[in-house]
Amino acid sequence: MHSTWSKATVLIALTALSIAAYGASNRTLTTAGVQQPAERRVVARLVTAKTPLVPGEIAEIGIHLTIQPGWHIYWDGQNDTGLPVMYEARFPEGFEPQPILWPAPMRHVGKGDILDHIYEDQVTLIVPVRVPRSAAAGTEITLEMDLSWLVCKNVCLPEESSVKVRLPVGATGADQARTAESMLIDRTRALLPRPMPKDRSVAAADWQGSTLILTGHPGQRIEFYPGPASARVADLVRTGASTTGRLELRFEGPAPARAQGVLAVWPDADGPAQYYQVELNPPAAPGAGRNKQE
Repeated sequence: MHSTWSKATVLIALTALSIAAYGASNRTLTTAGVQQPAERRVVARLVTAKTPLVPGEIAEIGIHLTIQPGWHIYWDGQNDTGLPVMYEARFPEGFEPQPILWPAPMRHVGKGDILDHIYEDQVTLIVPVRVPRSAAAGTEITLEMDLSWLVCKNVCLPEESSVKVRLPVGATGADQARTAESMLIDRTRALLPRPMPKDRSVAAADWQGSTLILTGHPGQRIEFYPGPASARVADLVRTGASTTGRLELRFEGPAPARAQGVLAVWPDADGPAQYYQVELNPPAAPGAGRNKQE
């Protein structure tokens, strides 16, 4: 059977060859004759929505990535190829980074029915950071991250960058001011999937064996993006998007399957999508029917 895993294996091998071939011709020389990598396809920096940092509270640090036209990077959900952005934090003692908040991606179908979930142009990934109660008011701290990602166009290239931001620490309960970069955080917050309403007003979710049927409004565009904890969907390139308002997702592997990811819904044909969290397990008993995101 021709699975996405077999496609991914082939693409990884091709990517390695592309990197080697591209790298051999895509270097610049300094006057000393030392080889240096050419300009990055992705430029990274750290941003924040508010200052100062407040002891005992959560600060939102954004990894802002500007991507050259025609290139793309990857979401952390399921992809046929590519790797998501990864980071290693180098923070002062007591500053605790939390898991990345990922905005909803775009669905991208390439040659050979290769399906990925990607970001183009620019994206800001939010890293919540717990500020320790012991952080001293009136001081400044430096947050540093070592980032890595895979960026793709006709070839895929691994890139990395070390970035940092220096921020003031205020007193406990201090008022905060929005920064000039706060709109980047706001933009990502608007694209974070929200809980699916349990009243089935957005979409009805029903299981038929190992097949999950998601039903929106007739004629509505809807798409499903499987997350990292989801069982794999058979033939997702054809079954994961619809303009009829209905998706039939058959999950591979042993039962029971788990559906985890993002449902994108377009309330208006010409308007923006709305994004919802999908966290669904099939009924325990055969024929039990509905699962209402409970």
